[in-house]
Amino acid sequence: PQSRGYTPHSWKIFSLISFLLRKISSFTNSIIGRVYLTGEQAIAKKRNLPRVTGYTIVELLVAMGLFVILISIAAVGFVRAIRTQQAIVSLIDANNNASLALEQMAREIRTSNSFQNVSVSEIQFINAYGSTIHYRLNSGVIERGVDNGLGTIVFSPITASTVNVSNLLFTMLDPVKNPGYPPRITINFTISTTNPYLQGISTNIQTTI
Repeated sequence: PQSRGYTPHSWKIFSLISFLLRKISSFTNSIIGRVYLTGEQAIAKKRNLPRVTGYTIVELLVAMGLFVILISIAAVGFVRAIRTQQAIVSLIDANNNASLALEQMAREIRTSNSFQNVSVSEIQFINAYGSTIHYRLNSGVIERGVDNGLGTIVFSPITASTVNVSNLLFTMLDPVKNPGYPPRITINFTISTTNPYLQGISTNIQTTI
């Protein structure tokens, strides 16, 4: 080294610089290698991940539309079932009420006398207690009238307001033409319910006493 004009001091500096350059180069290469390996590992890891699937907006809209249609159909069926059930209950109640009214009239007529037909839809008689009784049809309701002792007949309904009665007929077999037999009376009327979903549906009731 001295033959080339280097002094011992300059040679040490040159050696130190060379050493530092080698270290820097080695460190740089190691960093680049790590970065490259990290990127490759990330790509490989990403490739190994399971595929995550989802729904598109169009699929969600179609599913929501079908859901709304199905719910609407189910709701309509449910409402119809509720209305049908209510209509059936009201029809049963109307028949039960009419049967009770008919039984009340028949029970009282069996123990009465002095029958008179005031009209085809009204009958008058004297019951077992000596009271003058009337049964008549008034505005779709069967009414029972009692003489209050002052010559006035006080009427009260025996059928419910939800029952519509029509064609009430009292047919009495004339006892004069059949002596020795009590008069036979046939009661006939038609009932229907005021439920709007059962318009046109009616029941005919008849009994002979």
